[in-house]
Amino acid sequence: MRITASEGQRGRKLTENEKNKLLRPPLSSDELLKRQKVNMAKARQVVALMSEEEYSDHLRKRGLAISQSKMGHLVSVDTRQKISKSLKGKPWSKARLAAQQKK
Repeated sequence: MRITASEGQRGRKLTENEKNKLLRPPLSSDELLKRQKVNMAKARQVVALMSEEEYSDHLRKRGLAISQSKMGHLVSVDTRQKISKSLKGKPWSKARLAAQQKK
């Protein structure tokens, strides 16, 4: 198996690290899930360390501004309406919509 650099770097030899990256087999779905879980756990820890004001600022920056009374709920009302509009008419979503409207 011959290893070559990308077009822009034709003359350059690959470093040992780059060779190893290319030779490594792609991650299995189990590995990907494991990494995803670790990343989610790290994100949760960061959020847990924030105060309520910091957390609401953090959400507002991402367009998820929410009322203080619903501090625990992440999705804003207009986002929820967009979701329900996009789900309408799809048979698999009717049960989910009914469950959402009961809340």
